[in-house]
Amino acid sequence: TEWRRNGTGRQLIEAAERAAIYRGCMGVWLNTFGFQAPGFYERFAYALKAVIPGYPQGHAQLVYVKQLTADGG
Repeated sequence: TEWRRNGTGRQLIEAAERAAIYRGCMGVWLNTFGFQAPGFYERFAYALKAVIPGYPQGHAQLVYVKQLTADGG
């Protein structure tokens, strides 16, 4: 689609992480699905912690986490 590969996702995730750090959050926990480009989150140092197979049917729900630091990491 027009939103892929143009940097919009990177900008959104970086802005969300900055906002979370500003608010004192120590980490991020997110859910996505295997068909929603999980490699995107992995490129930003999100670690896969759980896979729930068959949700939705024929796919898997994925749980990622990332520790946040004041330097943006």
